[in-house]
Amino acid sequence: MNNIEIYEGITIEGDAVRISVVDSKISEVESIEENSRLPRLLPVLVDLQQNGAFGFPYNNLREDAETRLNEIGAHLLKHGVGRVLATFTTSPYDHLTTAAGYVNDALNANPVLESLFCGIFHEGVFISPEPGWRGGHDPAYIIPPDWEKFNDFNKKTGNRVKVVNVAPETSGALKFIEKAARNGIKVALGHCAPDTETINAAVDRGATMVTHFANGVS
Repeated sequence: MNNIEIYEGITIEGDAVRISVVDSKISEVESIEENSRLPRLLPVLVDLQQNGAFGFPYNNLREDAETRLNEIGAHLLKHGVGRVLATFTTSPYDHLTTAAGYVNDALNANPVLESLFCGIFHEGVFISPEPGWRGGHDPAYIIPPDWEKFNDFNKKTGNRVKVVNVAPETSGALKFIEKAARNGIKVALGHCAPDTETINAAVDRGATMVTHFANGVS
């Protein structure tokens, strides 16, 4: 039996429409009479840095990953968020890699979750260890950029990492940025304290984004 849902509202272009959805796919869009009480039908919100919810950061997900992701996913969808990058923050690297495997298994098993969690943002670990610049990240687990560790982590995620955050002034960072960009990973600069010359060098090697600019500054 098909699951049919009907939505009526005003599109972003200002048109009043009725949308028929059959088994989660739009089957028909028809014009209806305008009504000031109709809600707005808008594109979903996209969150490029979503750290988890209900006390469950993605770093800590284990055997119950699919259950937790379903809980978080329902909460996000309820509030109009339809695409997120699940964010992994500073932790022991083996801890991150283990969680990555569980998240990958959960997303492979559930196409709805896989659509919602459209990638992973590797925020922590390769950032500045200096007070102020590191923000609230635990300095005990901050390490210089390490391509082998990162590549292993990404493989465990099913190659889902879309963005990696790097402090370009740290040891080995510029070479790391070059490798990441060459492999199709977007590189962001954040939790860092580079001078202008280092920023330019990072951009020359492929960095294209800034993570929460001015957050975690000295």
